Amino acid sequence: MSESNLYIQNICSECLQKLVNDEGDHMPEELERFEKTLKKWAKELYYPAGLTDNTEPSFSWSKCDLCNTLAGDRYEYYFIGKSLKK
Repeated sequence: MSESNLYIQNICSECLQKLVNDEGDHMPEELERFEKTLKKWAKELYYPAGLTDNTEPSFSWSKCDLCNTLAGDRYEYYFIGKSLKK
């Protein structure tokens, strides 16, 4: 039996574009970090699930949860965490 939990990550506009349209203007090191983060999370059964109902960006001093870029606009994006329980 598998259980799922929904979590929110704060991501930059470039990561949003990459997740939604497979496009974006990441610098090479940001794109590498984005891909490494998604691969790591996938191994932990943690996957992108879609934009939250709050589609307005907000400014954050925190780095992007996916690509680690500096402060800027952030979007709330759902990720689903799956756990295997018997």
